[in-house]
Amino acid sequence: MRSPTARQDEAKPVRVEPTSTGRSPVVGIGLRRVRDAARTSVHPRRALRNGGATAQRPGFRLALPGLGLYSVFVAYPAVATAYYAFTNWNGLAQHWHFVGLKNFVSVLSSGLERTAFTNTLEATVGIALGANILGLAIALLLQKRSRFNYVLRLLWFLPAALPSIVAGYIWTFIYSPSGPLDKVWVLLHLGAAPGFLGSPNEALPSIIAIAIWQVSGYAMVLLLAGLQAIDEQLHEAARVDGAGVLQRLRFVTLPLLRPAFAVSFVFSTVTGLLLFDVVVATTNGGPGYATETLATQLYKQSFEYNNFGWGMAMGVLMGILVLGVSAAMLWIFNRKEARA
Repeated sequence: MRSPTARQDEAKPVRVEPTSTGRSPVVGIGLRRVRDAARTSVHPRRALRNGGATAQRPGFRLALPGLGLYSVFVAYPAVATAYYAFTNWNGLAQHWHFVGLKNFVSVLSSGLERTAFTNTLEATVGIALGANILGLAIALLLQKRSRFNYVLRLLWFLPAALPSIVAGYIWTFIYSPSGPLDKVWVLLHLGAAPGFLGSPNEALPSIIAIAIWQVSGYAMVLLLAGLQAIDEQLHEAARVDGAGVLQRLRFVTLPLLRPAFAVSFVFSTVTGLLLFDVVVATTNGGPGYATETLATQLYKQSFEYNNFGWGMAMGVLMGILVLGVSAAMLWIFNRKEARA
């Protein structure tokens, strides 16, 4: 039996005295470590003053190979072209003289260059309109998802994957007097087959047709992507309101395809302005000067006639033309899209 004194001791509550710091030893150790790390760390502002963009340096180093290649193959040739455009260098001599704007005046006053510019302008307009109209028609026909349409899309895009020089040689055979196109022409009893590449009046349209055959594949892909991005509910709403096929195409499809048309038109326009490979493979500027373009004249003046200064002036003017036309087209498309 327990004594009364023991019972009183058990009844008393036990009070735990708090430590002097008011927190557990583990928490105290953690806080001390954080405080010590803060004392040894570098302030962000001081790190920036000491060149603290170290986090960005690895990315810059990774970009150095690309910047080097760009400088060697793009920037340096562009600067050299602009430099030699003001000289009489023939491409071989070790010495040359500055002639000022003489080369530019010769280019702008040459009758042959006006012919080449006219041919280039006609080809550019024909390629831009033909490739985009044909690409839109093919995209509308093949926009439904099916295996058969996938195969047709691939087949239509294949010419775009061919080098232009190869496409030119293929069509040289097709256009030849003993080629398949001439035989089909005779079988259909359409009369005497035209001399596609041998006639001054038909050579340039024949070359434009080759370029359209190639570029329309790119146009089809761009416009097909734009068509698939259009919400089908917009077409359904227009159909419920009584809009027909042509009305839906005009008021729903074409306005929403404006961004895709902007890219496609710029690409096809630049292709026309720089038309070169197909011309060299088919006619080399002939017959006569019927298919001479700005690019073929640049090549001939520089590498065949050893008039590099003249050719470089032509290249500078072509660069300004391409940049100006591309910027103007993008501005027009962006302005129309902002208004819409």
